[in-house]
Amino acid sequence: DDRRGCFAQDWCVNAQNQILAQMRIFQGFSSHSDYRIREALLVCAETIISNCWDILENSRFIVLNLLVISSLSDEPKIRSRSLQLIGQFVDKFSDIQALSSEVNKKLIQASKDIGSCLGLYSDKILEQNLSLVLGHLTFLKQIESNSSFFISKVHLSVLIQSLVRVSQFSEAQTPVFGSETPRGSSWDYSNFNFLFSPQYYLSGDRPGKSYRYLTTPRLENLLEKVCKILGRMESFPAILECLLEGVEELSYLKKEAMHVLNLVILGREGSGAADLDEALDTCLPVIYNYLESTGVSVHNAVAVLESEPTPKIVPSNVWTEFLLSMEGMGVMGRVFGKRLRSLHSEMILFCISNTSMVDPLGAHVLFYALQDLADGNSQTIQELLASNIDHLSKDLNLLLRQRKTSSPGISTLIRLALKISPSNQDKEDLYDTMESLVVNLATSEEQQTLEILNLVRIFVAGYRDIFCCEPESARGDRRPEDEEEEGLITSLVQDWERKRSEELADTEELLNCPEQGFHQQQNDNQDENEDLRMEEEENKELNLDQKFLKTVLEHVRHFVSMTKKPNWQIAALDSVAICIDLLAKTPGQHPGERQEAILPLVHQVWSPLHLLFKSNNIFIVDKAFDCLCIIARHAREFVHRRTVTDVFPPLVNFFRMLEIMVKDRDKMNTLAANQSRRILVKLVDGIWELLELLDLAPLETDPILQMLIEHLQDKLGFGDTKQFFKPKRSVDANILDLKFDLYRDADT
Repeated sequence: DDRRGCFAQDWCVNAQNQILAQMRIFQGFSSHSDYRIREALLVCAETIISNCWDILENSRFIVLNLLVISSLSDEPKIRSRSLQLIGQFVDKFSDIQALSSEVNKKLIQASKDIGSCLGLYSDKILEQNLSLVLGHLTFLKQIESNSSFFISKVHLSVLIQSLVRVSQFSEAQTPVFGSETPRGSSWDYSNFNFLFSPQYYLSGDRPGKSYRYLTTPRLENLLEKVCKILGRMESFPAILECLLEGVEELSYLKKEAMHVLNLVILGREGSGAADLDEALDTCLPVIYNYLESTGVSVHNAVAVLESEPTPKIVPSNVWTEFLLSMEGMGVMGRVFGKRLRSLHSEMILFCISNTSMVDPLGAHVLFYALQDLADGNSQTIQELLASNIDHLSKDLNLLLRQRKTSSPGISTLIRLALKISPSNQDKEDLYDTMESLVVNLATSEEQQTLEILNLVRIFVAGYRDIFCCEPESARGDRRPEDEEEEGLITSLVQDWERKRSEELADTEELLNCPEQGFHQQQNDNQDENEDLRMEEEENKELNLDQKFLKTVLEHVRHFVSMTKKPNWQIAALDSVAICIDLLAKTPGQHPGERQEAILPLVHQVWSPLHLLFKSNNIFIVDKAFDCLCIIARHAREFVHRRTVTDVFPPLVNFFRMLEIMVKDRDKMNTLAANQSRRILVKLVDGIWELLELLDLAPLETDPILQMLIEHLQDKLGFGDTKQFFKPKRSVDANILDLKFDLYRDADT
């Protein structure tokens, strides 16, 4: 500046233009990875501000661009030096209003350039434009917080549209486990233990997103920072309104608009209490909009069928509108904390009931959404679920009564309601709901029938876990709540009065001895008491558990005989086996007791059950054998004769059919052969328990033992054949020894 008069005017203009062109090139190196290059650029900027402020007037804002980009550096020294030079720049520029106006123009142009520079090999240009927008937003907020850019909906909408466009997702699957999920693989989180022990199930990091244009972590970080600084502006309501319009109206970039909206809301984290209260009122429409999203029913890990609004195939491990909605729920829960406590139940129900546990990405997003909600409320996930379990149970009850059984997460919700509910909580409403489902099974459509059968199987399996954990004394006289409390004091007083009257009557009889003595009278009283006791036992009502299990058995057993629907049969057999096993553990139903509830039900189940052993489906017979072992464990003599006459002949034929499939060399490595080998081993081990439970005579067990000997006929003479058999009764072991000796004598 001091030597400006020494230069000719034309030469000076030409030099200014050349230096301007050079500075524009240098601006592209302001985010270079080499520390020395960035440091040299700062020296150049400092020299221009100090010595060439007037003579290089046309390069001032190029220098400002260089400084605001350098102020975003991760190097503390570069960042602090850049901020110091920005302060010197502002001091040199005396007219703050003019400076703000120029920065507004630069910011508007950079906002447009973000959306127009997309394409192949545009990473560097995109990074420079995003850095300029972020740097100028930060700088403009410092010098003029109420700048026209921040209050102009037109300018904000241009920037938001560019951000939405640049954040477009790619069609590639999102890596969840640190690498691409193998095609055709399947993951099942149905027991939802990953919510309480994530270190054994999840990858440890939040699932990322695959972008089309943001191909580097640096670009993703810049987008997140730009969105967060927009979330801290006073024009936050206008920004949210613009994004919400995009979410409601856009179809092509709706997911991207939701993603940007979540990032903008995340920028509100850490604000003051008054700002958060005001921001919450602005975010309520966003929450209600997200709650209207629906999950996707995932059938396998490769593709899912989405039926709303139009049928289409969506690959798994891809961010859907529902997953972004669930992520947004977690973001708002973390930002607003306990201010959202009144909506926690609805948000948790929305997340769980619409998430399919087959999709690993959905399971990861669900965990982190619940984790954010819990962190915002200063709780763990288990505490958060336990505090809202009453609301979740009632909503589950309502969903089941409305026959909304096709929700992807309805099975998870059932397991959750059974596992998280406190032991003293009354589950009678849920029992009534499940009873209403099984009662209406006969009138349900085909697809809904299978859904209901699977839900019943899940419910009774979860019910078994609760039933086995509580002490037997707690379930002895379980009655509905109204039967336990109504007239309790009156009944207690009546019992005391009745006992007092009996004691007075006994005292009078002892004082008045009859001529015949007391022996005949005692015998008569014993007979009368025995008759009364028998009558009371016959008229004894079933408790709540027995009523529920009986209702399920009476309606599910009909689907055991649906030969054309193997899925129905397998689901029904699982439910029948669990119900019989649980019913046998209730009072009066143990082996050796009267068993007035379980034996009639076993009789009803037996008719369709024994026919399954003639089925050609090996999986059906496998399930039927499991059910038979459970029945034999609890009914014993009641099914002794039936097992010998109805089950053993077809079971022998089934055993031989499995041997044929196993020994066929052409099918040795097929799925059928592998499963046949598994079932054969299972049958051999299970038959010994069956023989012991039914206490079969030697003549009745001989055909079964002969079948087992023939099964190992090719192994006779090679080592100790007894290692393949482990009989539980000595009589079976003796018969085996005799047969082994017979085969050895025949060979010699």
